[in-house]
This record gives sequence, structure tokens and C-alpha cells, in this order.
Amino acid sequence: MNSKETLRDEDHDYGAVFVEGPISINATDLEVGENVELGSSKPWFHGRRVVELDVLARSMNCEKCGSWLRLSDIKDEVIYGMASFLYISCPSSACQHISLVPTGKKSNGKGFDINYKVCLAMINAGMGPSHLNNFLTGCNIPPVDASTLRKKQKELAPVIIEAAEASCKEAQREELECSECSELEGSFDAGWQKRGSGWSYNSHTGSSKGMEPDMACSMIQRLAEDGYTVGTLHADNDATTQSRLPRSIIKKDDKTHVKKNLSKRLYGLSKNYKQLKSAKVIPYIVRCFMYTISKHQNSKQSMKTELATIVPHIFGHHEQCSPTWCTYVKDPTKFRFKHLPNGKALSGDKLREELDKLAQNYIERADRLLNLGSTQSNESFNNSVASFAPKNRYA
Repeated sequence: MNSKETLRDEDHDYGAVFVEGPISINATDLEVGENVELGSSKPWFHGRRVVELDVLARSMNCEKCGSWLRLSDIKDEVIYGMASFLYISCPSSACQHISLVPTGKKSNGKGFDINYKVCLAMINAGMGPSHLNNFLTGCNIPPVDASTLRKKQKELAPVIIEAAEASCKEAQREELECSECSELEGSFDAGWQKRGSGWSYNSHTGSSKGMEPDMACSMIQRLAEDGYTVGTLHADNDATTQSRLPRSIIKKDDKTHVKKNLSKRLYGLSKNYKQLKSAKVIPYIVRCFMYTISKHQNSKQSMKTELATIVPHIFGHHEQCSPTWCTYVKDPTKFRFKHLPNGKALSGDKLREELDKLAQNYIERADRLLNLGSTQSNESFNNSVASFAPKNRYA
């Protein structure tokens, strides 16, 4: 068995070295990465390749005599990212000319298209150069130099940004057409990765507390410059962000954050009141509040009235309870709480005082609890951005 057949059987043998010297090729015209060495370092028949069959088929003719070329006559290969040039000897004994055959097309006359495609695929899959090369190595495909990928990224970035901006403007136009008034109603929720590092920001100045209001004001200003006015904004009840927004904007709470903040405050109280530590108590209180808020989205007064009955209800005072949601009126002797310990009402003057303060806070903010929006789409978008551009893979 000859050496070529032996190496073909040894899959993933990246230690094999070709004995012939390097071939002189202009690296600048082909946009090769700075760490790529021109010339053969491995046998051409080792590993796997990504090949465009149409390009290869149309190039399999001798540059000198036009004879059909054979892959078995390959003398050398120079790899450029995911593509390569094959040096194939003419089978004609009278010619023996070595032709340069590409394995892929080059639309811009410089770099191979496949190298731009693999860069776009890397971005779309949320991978970095190291993860991409780990995948290629596992497939026994020669890896792409990281400098080549970053060079392609810089070339593609303006095109990606332009496409994203055009898509955003089209979405703004469609949103305005669907709106009942001349002002937009939107939602806002900021998100940033807590781990990793980036290339071009300074984390030692400013504060994370100032990031969110700055983002909100910046986006609203950009919309205004494009001719779109934001009339209503659904967001969490962050006081810093609200104070920075223009007074003309109607601020509405977000249903998800209302529930989250309510739960957070109740769990904070549970540190001092053991009755709240039972697994079902806090979820039950949260359901009582959220049911009332959801039920009276179009009536401020009805919402305020029913919110005021929640705390008395869970402490066993049902005089103001509505028969639509409290079954005490139907049969007081058999009434039991399904989700409170031992089916009995909560007790304790201090605990009731704390819960009364909590309920009063929501009663006073009833106007902001009407027609609640949702920032779940914002959170979904933030998660998508984080998955497509994770700092720990691009840093």
C-alpha cells in the first residue's frame, strides 16, 4: 500500500506533512488571513472539503490545451479559508501543463464566496471563530483562520446594519398604519449580558443604573427624528427611567413586571413573617391581585374597590367580598381556604398592616394598571440578541 492510500485510511491525521516546497501565490489578492501560510502543509487528499460542483466542473479543462483534467492528477492544493486552489496536471503527455482550479466561485473578484457565507452562518448560529473551527475540525474539514473570519465580519457589518435599519423602518411604518391614532404605543425593556467582555466599550465609567434610561431616551429620540412619535410606553416601574422620559409620554406598567415586583415584595416580607413561608401562600396572594387587575382593565374605580377587599378577604373578613370570586357567602360554615395553611385565614396585626400598605400602593397606581401591555416580546428579542452575539464567544 502506497503512502497516499495509507493517509486516506487515517482520518483526522492532521500531523501528516507534504514534502514538496511552497508554491508562490499572491496572498493579498485572495484576502488570506495573516496567520495562513501559503504552500502545501498537508497532502491534498487528506480530510474533507466544501466544493461547489458547478464551479469545479466548468474549470476541469487544461488552461493550455483544453484537455479534460482528472482529480487523480492533483499535484498540490493551497487552502484559503473554506475554499482552495487545486494544482492539476494535464493528462496529455504532450502538454503536462499544471492548471489552477478553484473549488468555489469569487463573485467580487477577490475573496471566495464560501468564506463570506461561513461568516454569515457563524453569526446566524450565534457561534464565534473557536466554536466554528471546533465544528469543522470534528467534521475533518480544515479550519478557517480567525483573522480571516474577523476580516469578513468587518466587510459584512455595514451590509448587515443597513439591512437591519431598513427592516426596523419598515416595521415602524407598518405599526403606524395599524395604530388608531397618530402616535405609537410601544414597550421597553433593557437587557445586557452580565458575564464576559466586549471589544469596544469601557465598563469602568458610568453606571448600569443609567444605561436603561439612556437607552429608552435614545430610542425615542431616534424615532422622533424619523417622524414617529411615541405616545404610550409600557415598561417596568423603574423610577429612574420614568423620570427621564418626556412628560408627554403616557407611562403604563407591564403585566409581567407587575407580577414579578409583587412577588418580590411578598417574598421580602416572608423573611419576617412565617405565615408567608408556606409554599402556596405567596402564589395565592399574587393570583388574587393579578386576577383583580386583569379583570378590571377598563375600569379604574372597579379595580380600586376590589383591590381594597383582597387583604380583608385573606384575613377572614368577607363583608366586602364579591360572590363572583369568594364562596364564603354561599356557605360560611363550610368555607375553607384552599391555598392557605390548614384552610384558615392569615392572622397577625403587623402582617396585615404590611399587606394593607402593599395593597394601598397598587390602589394609588390604579391608573397605570389600566390597559396593561407586555414586554415579553422585548425579553424574547433580548434573548435572541444574546444568543446570536454571546460575549464569551466573540471576545
